Amino acid sequence: CKPVYLEFPGWKKSTEKAKKLSDLPKEARDYAKKIAELTGARLSMISVGPARGQTLIL
Repeated sequence: CKPVYLEFPGWKKSTEKAKKLSDLPKEARDYAKKIAELTGARLSMISVGPARGQTLIL
């Protein structure tokens, strides 16, 4: 097995107040999409903070 390292651009906008996927910065959405693509798993939620209300159900 040989590791593959990928670099992604970061984002400067806070994600804490996001209520839906489209509220996230494009870079954050692209990052989540790539994780799903590489793992073959469907993302069902994304946490944007520690509070229960900071979980986006996809």
